[in-house]
Amino acid sequence: MRVCLNCGRDLEDYARFCDTCGMPTTPQQVRARQPTQNASPVGQEEEMNSSKRIARTAGALFIIATVASLVGTGFTGSILDAPDYLTKLSVNGNHVLVGALLAFVAAAASASIAISLYPLLKRYNESLALGSVGFRLIEGVFYIVGVIGLLLLLALSQEYVKAGSPDSSYFRTLGVLLLAERYWAGFVFGAIAFSIGALMYYYIFYQTRLIPRWLSGWGLIGAALCMVAGLLVMFRLIIPVSTIHIVLNLPIAPQEMVLAGWLMVKGFNPSVIAYERTRAVVLDRSEWESFVADVARLTQIYERLLVGIVQRRASLQGGGLSGQEKRTRRSRVLGFLGLKQETAAPPARACLYCGVDLDSADRFCRICGRKRGRARYLNRPQSHTPISVCQITQEKTLKDSHG
Repeated sequence: MRVCLNCGRDLEDYARFCDTCGMPTTPQQVRARQPTQNASPVGQEEEMNSSKRIARTAGALFIIATVASLVGTGFTGSILDAPDYLTKLSVNGNHVLVGALLAFVAAAASASIAISLYPLLKRYNESLALGSVGFRLIEGVFYIVGVIGLLLLLALSQEYVKAGSPDSSYFRTLGVLLLAERYWAGFVFGAIAFSIGALMYYYIFYQTRLIPRWLSGWGLIGAALCMVAGLLVMFRLIIPVSTIHIVLNLPIAPQEMVLAGWLMVKGFNPSVIAYERTRAVVLDRSEWESFVADVARLTQIYERLLVGIVQRRASLQGGGLSGQEKRTRRSRVLGFLGLKQETAAPPARACLYCGVDLDSADRFCRICGRKRGRARYLNRPQSHTPISVCQITQEKTLKDSHG
């Protein structure tokens, strides 16, 4: 957590401005909240209780997903592997329905694991935490597709029995298609989606030491082997529930049970949670300076554009105005826009024929009516005393002789 030194308000990580006073969160303006002086004991206790609830919820979901999947497979596995599965499905309809219900529970629990871990993992790596949620949701969707395929197989078997178990290949072709759909959804795409999601949150666990590294490393190896098993099944190099398939999936099953027990008994590492709470995340000085420079550059461009627009409108609409009136109008517009006005006044000018002071915007002398020209006007210094027409003529003569 960070605290604004101007108003004392707590700031979120990576916040560039305080929501209360609007001060920028520069390293000089923001300091880390020290746990022994500024952090509230109630806030620390709530943080620890929240991490314990997340750990216990995730551990319970791990157990529910694993147990429901194994028990559901026990209800339907032997029936689907039989040669006359169309007949056995109809006879054991209640077992199939219970297996489908347990498979649905396993799918929902599997998708909920990453969701329950997301509030904690996003503090350390939000992109990987969000990716794990996405892939485990995809895994749940594929498992539910497999459940739908199982229920369609049950309906097909009931129609097959009602038709008197004919020898027609129509029912068998549909049965093979539904088995293939369940095969690809569960053993290939569901397994690959699970492996990717698990690799993401196990990597965060390994990097942050929220759980012991031997446990998170075990999970990384098990998830990688599970992905290899899914790819081998996809390319038909092995078949599901074969010896190689079981060996490749064997490390991840006990690891999830050990992880579930660890989370429910010990939870996450409290020192890591406390450090994350007190860690100050401030903008890098070079990054902040580049940001300020970009803002200043854009402000200059904005001022130039506005000044150009004001000058253009003054030249189009103020043709009959004197120079002083034009400057007054321009200063009012710039003051309304919040821009700085020019403080240096232009040098006074005098007509070389009559000596009258002239504005720089006047085209004709108001006394003698002479037309304005560079050779007919003389810049008069502001600190200079009034001069006569003779002095002006002498200066002009000397200037012409030296020119």
